[in-house]
Amino acid sequence: SRSTEFASTDGWRRLASNDDDLDDGDHCSSNYDPYAPLKQGIDELPVGALIATTIIIMTLGSLAAGAGIGGGGLFVPMYSFILLKSGKAAVPLSKCTILGAAIGNFQVLSTEKHPVTKEGPVIDYETSSFMQAGELLGVVFGVLLNMVLTETEIMIFLVVLLTYNSYNTLKKGVTKWNAETKAKEAAEKEAAKESDKDAETKEGDKSASGGSVELTVSTRGDDETDLTMNELESDDDKADASEKGQKPVEINAATEESNVQFPRWAYAIIISMTLYTVLYASMKSPSFKLLWPCGDLTAVYWIWYFTPVLFLGGAMLAVARILKKSYETKRAAGWEYTGYTKAEEWLLENDEKVKAAEGGEGDDEEREAILAKKKEAEETGYVKLEDAPYYDMVWTNANLWKFPKTALLAGLAAGLLGIGGGMVLGPLFIEIGMQPTVAKSSCAFMILWTGLSGVIQYWMADKLGWQLALYFIMVGYCSGQIGQRGLKQVIKATGRESIVILLLGGIIGLACISMVVTGSISIDQKAQCGDYDFWTPSVEEFGCKYFEDYYYGHRR
Repeated sequence: SRSTEFASTDGWRRLASNDDDLDDGDHCSSNYDPYAPLKQGIDELPVGALIATTIIIMTLGSLAAGAGIGGGGLFVPMYSFILLKSGKAAVPLSKCTILGAAIGNFQVLSTEKHPVTKEGPVIDYETSSFMQAGELLGVVFGVLLNMVLTETEIMIFLVVLLTYNSYNTLKKGVTKWNAETKAKEAAEKEAAKESDKDAETKEGDKSASGGSVELTVSTRGDDETDLTMNELESDDDKADASEKGQKPVEINAATEESNVQFPRWAYAIIISMTLYTVLYASMKSPSFKLLWPCGDLTAVYWIWYFTPVLFLGGAMLAVARILKKSYETKRAAGWEYTGYTKAEEWLLENDEKVKAAEGGEGDDEEREAILAKKKEAEETGYVKLEDAPYYDMVWTNANLWKFPKTALLAGLAAGLLGIGGGMVLGPLFIEIGMQPTVAKSSCAFMILWTGLSGVIQYWMADKLGWQLALYFIMVGYCSGQIGQRGLKQVIKATGRESIVILLLGGIIGLACISMVVTGSISIDQKAQCGDYDFWTPSVEEFGCKYFEDYYYGHRR
């Protein structure tokens, strides 16, 4: 079975009274408390190590903030090797840094507008709220697997997932970079043609200036003038005006709803879920003698363990109903989604192709594609375009069923691997075609609440000292400000949104490497202590003895 680090009451007193060095070399001792380094004051830390860590964390945090992810996979190794000499103590401090960066991100992003439409928030609250509920629910089962599987098995999953995400994200970034380059070249050629035309026009004007030009002005009555202006209106313009006149209230209502900068329903649901996760974790934590899998409380413990299925699942259903209602309202109002064409427009344009496909003409692949788009048009009211710059989220029944599963898998991976959801959800948002700045902003918004929940839980479990926590929250805050404002200027100067995607893929790849190094060292240390099983899953952390040893060994 896996070795478990317990600290006796006498050992805790020895560490708390500073009678022994807080050195990770004692990790095999039963008296070793891995969280003790966090209880130190700022003045007790080596000045050189503190300055070096601050600079490194500030740099990495700025890059992570620019990519819209937390950066915990980069922070933990730095804290572990440079400042604290304790891998476990590095995790709560990493959460503090992520929270600080998330606060900085939110201060910048909360008032920003959509980068393309210049209307409505840059944060996609609909997708964020929906995915947050599913992710938190997935984390519950991911943590369950994390407690059962060995570190070796977890590391294999980590390498596979993060390598895959990094590769796909970088590939997507390179594709978008090339598309931007082609678009710039085309724009430059078009500008050159316009410049040549202007030059030719000026030459023509100069040549004609030597001759006489006779201007004839015809004066007409007011009635004739009104008639002429009316004649300029085409039948199509009148039809459009008539159509707009039929549904102005619906269009205006849908637009107003989409442009709300701080939607109350989203904040109400997300704050409720955050408070619940804090309560949920505290109730079943071995740090508090509330619910333990011991004696008469065993059944109650396991019932409480799976209450997220009801609470978070219920929150997910509530958000789904809101999104479905919003979609139906917009569809009825004739809303235009970016990356999609309206069903009636597509059917009119492709009428002959549809009839040919229904008649069995053409090759099988082309016929199936046409019929599939016809079905999509009839069922959803829209048809997805190919190779659009980005896509709005259209909450059809198919998407309302698909995305909860995706969010659950993302949360499962995050809970299993001990990483923030950003490294899973960030690439996912890019993969589904979300506008890059909106994707990283939505991801950063979600991290704010998971980071807040994590810090509160560590604080309540007495695994954080206030000085270090406050200091690195401030460091994270500064890095968040630098990252968001700096990247905004870079994008503005270069006109390349692909930088966000490339930065995200690079950060995930770097985090994968650093976490593998950290995990390998941790496994090696446990192996040196002896009696460490690399492959056999264990359920000892769900036993009553584990809770009793943890509680009595860590209480002051």
